[in-house]
Amino acid sequence: MKVTLTAIPEVLVAEPKVFGDNRGFFFESSNQAEFGKWVGEILSADSKKQLWVQEGFAHGFLVLSETAKFFYQATHYYASDFKRNIVLNDPAIAIQWSIESEPTLSAKDQQAKILAILESFA
Repeated sequence: MKVTLTAIPEVLVAEPKVFGDNRGFFFESSNQAEFGKWVGEILSADSKKQLWVQEGFAHGFLVLSETAKFFYQATHYYASDFKRNIVLNDPAIAIQWSIESEPTLSAKDQQAKILAILESFA
C-alpha cells in the first residue's frame, strides 16, 4: 500500500494495491510486509506519550510498575468474534519484552496461541 503525507501530518492518503479482472476487483487493505513484526514503546504518566495502533494490528502491553492505568480509545464497538490472543513469547514474532522474570498473566493470556495457528483477517 502506498501512503502519502498531506499538509496535515495526522492525515494520510492510502492507495491500496488493486487486483482485478473481468469479474471485478479486490484490494489489500493491510500491510502484509508488517505482518508478524513488532515495535515497542515505553509509555509513562510522566511522558504523557500515547500509542496509536491502527485497525487490524495486534497490540499488547506490559506493566513495568506496581500499578498502571491503561486507557483504550477505539474506532469501533468491541466485537469479540474478531478477537485473537497471541502468546507473549511467540518465537516467530520474538518480542523483546523488557523483563527478567516471568510476568503475571491473565486467564485469557494463559490461553493464548502462537500467531501461525490463529485465524487471520489480513
